[in-house]
Amino acid sequence: MTDTESLIRDALLRQAERTPPPGGVLAALRRPRRSRKPLLLALATAATATAVAVAVTAIPRPTVTADAPVAGQSSTQQTPAPTTTTSPATTTSPSNTTSPADTTSPAPDGTLSLEFSVGWVPEGLTERHRAFTETGIQRMWGTTASVTGQSVRFQVAPDGALPGTATDPVNGAPASLTEHTIHWRLGGRLLSADIQGVPDGQAALRRFAESVRPDPTRFTAPVRAKDLQSLNYLVQDSGDWTVGGVVVTGEKKYSIGLATSKTAELSPVTTSTELTAMGRPAVYEDGRYSSLTVTLAPQRLLFVSTLKDVHAPAEELIAVLEKVQFVANPDMSWVGH
Repeated sequence: MTDTESLIRDALLRQAERTPPPGGVLAALRRPRRSRKPLLLALATAATATAVAVAVTAIPRPTVTADAPVAGQSSTQQTPAPTTTTSPATTTSPSNTTSPADTTSPAPDGTLSLEFSVGWVPEGLTERHRAFTETGIQRMWGTTASVTGQSVRFQVAPDGALPGTATDPVNGAPASLTEHTIHWRLGGRLLSADIQGVPDGQAALRRFAESVRPDPTRFTAPVRAKDLQSLNYLVQDSGDWTVGGVVVTGEKKYSIGLATSKTAELSPVTTSTELTAMGRPAVYEDGRYSSLTVTLAPQRLLFVSTLKDVHAPAEELIAVLEKVQFVANPDMSWVGH
């Protein structure tokens, strides 16, 4: 498991441990937090696993051929999400009086929307993090995948009271601006952005805010399940990425997702077993928790794990994955922008 996957997994499981099972997914929007540290990037990197002997076995499951889709895999073509460019913001003032349709809840076809596109970010920053949770949408651009360096974080919330005192408007809408944070209204939402390490931060915040436009473009969620609590993307400096979420099955919660690469990270590993899952090669590991990683293709891994200090047999983890829909090749064209 990569550092990226480890960050995602630990963040999701911590969220799951303190969140009751939801009745729906991604239905509400988070109000902006004052903390400027991204939700996932502040977590510590997991330790490297110890070497273990590998046993070989096979668990009977429905066979999937190399050319057939993985069980539960979606064949829906994706509509690309808007990407970030470094072109200057335009001067057109969008309307701020009409509330948009609810584009943050998954549509029947399993698609989501970022709701807004961003037309400008400070030079040298690329998008590193996206999070869709029950209580919010967050995006982060940075010079690195860590909490150090320059960064801008953007959040969307339901319309509400504007924090602070309204100062200069953004595209004609009331806005409050401090040294590191700006809040403004657009398209029936309360938006916020905060900045770290960027020279002339206030001017950069204002330019960032003025470049934001409503955008209803939808994309297929790479990971879908009935009781999916969150969907989180994290991009490493290497370009490797992980996208995952927390699934509730009965009284149990599991972290599931897709990743581009893997190295063992359970420490210590008490069990490591090669097996066949959903007709594909897989590795089951048990240590601080239980995990199963299925190789779908080169640089495309499907994983599921339990909460910390919770253990489950491989058959249970396979059963979880068989109930989840995946897009094996999600649109990640925004990586590097």
